[in-house]
Amino acid sequence: MTNRPTTMESVLGAMIEKAGGPLPGQIGAACADVLGADRASITVVLDEVRHTVCVTDPVAGHLDELQFTVGEGPWLEAYATGSVVVAADLSGEEARWPMLVSGLREFTERTGERVGGSMGVPLRVRGESPDEFRLGALNLLFPGRISVDRVFAERARATADAAALAVLGVMPDGRDLGPDWWTFGADLRRSVHLATGLIAERLGLALEDALLRLRTSAFVHGQTSSERAEEILATRDVTEEDL
Repeated sequence: MTNRPTTMESVLGAMIEKAGGPLPGQIGAACADVLGADRASITVVLDEVRHTVCVTDPVAGHLDELQFTVGEGPWLEAYATGSVVVAADLSGEEARWPMLVSGLREFTERTGERVGGSMGVPLRVRGESPDEFRLGALNLLFPGRISVDRVFAERARATADAAALAVLGVMPDGRDLGPDWWTFGADLRRSVHLATGLIAERLGLALEDALLRLRTSAFVHGQTSSERAEEILATRDVTEEDL
């Protein structure tokens, strides 16, 4: 049996070498590999706007988008609090995140996919001082129920810290690609921003209120914010009754 790399930096470095260059998706895949998750997503918050850097598969992407839509869940809580947030079994967290679990249940019944435990881990950027800057969060999905002790939580923190550096363009081999290198391949929720602007214009709302209308409408329709936004942009039908 061969020795398996055990740090995020070593796994990411091996992926970059194999692919011939860095790709945003490699960061999430490396985090999942190191921590034994089967799915992962990474979201950053820039100027109070959330952007998905990468998802490892459509299920991770849907759960990332669902948390954005309903405004609750592990990665949002991890980013807000700076703590590692654990859900032993995400489907059993109705009291904690009722709208997220409702959307998850609808998704799993419709697709037959199974989501077990979940972890949200803050992406921290730390300097020589005790202060830290929270860049976003790593969201991990596991195939079954999970139990997280202090040692594993600290390992998850170290993994997410390394992921934060990679998102900022600092690669394991020392290369510095710049902080916006991942934006060329990332989902920047362009449709959500465009639909929010359209709603604000048609209904005479502030952008914050227009985004809230969009997210509420998506939840009512059983859609993610992006799905609802694309529908609105396709029809250009924006009325008080629809929203």
